[in-house]
Amino acid sequence: MLHRASDQMRVAFAKRTALASLSALLLASGIGAAHAGPTVQVQVTASSELPNDEMVVQLAVDRAGAVAEKLNDEVLEALNLAIAKAKTVNGVKARLGSITTQPEWGPQGKRTGWRVRGIVVLEGGDLKATGALAGELSVDLQIAGVSFRLSRVARAREESRLLKEAAAAFNERARDTAAAFGFSAFELKNLNVNHAHGEPPRPMQMEMRASMAAKAPVPSDGGEATVTLTIAGTVELN
Repeated sequence: MLHRASDQMRVAFAKRTALASLSALLLASGIGAAHAGPTVQVQVTASSELPNDEMVVQLAVDRAGAVAEKLNDEVLEALNLAIAKAKTVNGVKARLGSITTQPEWGPQGKRTGWRVRGIVVLEGGDLKATGALAGELSVDLQIAGVSFRLSRVARAREESRLLKEAAAAFNERARDTAAAFGFSAFELKNLNVNHAHGEPPRPMQMEMRASMAAKAPVPSDGGEATVTLTIAGTVELN
């Protein structure tokens, strides 16, 4: 009988302890909910403009005739000469862009020959050197397109700077919002950082034949690129 009474006392004590713990948990939850303030969305944007520091030039060679194999050889030879020339210029890289071979048709649907077009792409961080090389190569090749862009290194460096600027502005905006509604502080609940790439590479409309180029350098004023960073998040006022 003594053992049974002891067991019943232990069970009753365990139940009281569990109920007390649950009550304390509910009370703490109620206190936290009572003191939780409203949540608001905060968003800030920081942006800047930097000069484009990379130039991209597309140079094309076209050949037309009756034998496709001969035309392919001529186009490849011209492209290889252009790439070899580019390798001698510091600050400029050259690569093969594309080669296309297409039939030409007469008015009665009969094939009259072939046309082969090849593209070599120049990319350079030295804008003047890239423009000068493109001008030289345009004696034998056609300038098919020119564009400018911001390099990855410059963009990443500027985004790191803008991140600090935007973070400071976000905290200031959150503090001002809390104070405007009579709260003394805020607690960050979630955060999103968006790196917008801004404008696409700036193209120049240019289509010149060899007879028009006369070794004149391609203009190397690349304009500016916009770097934008946005921070958005939810804060709880308290």
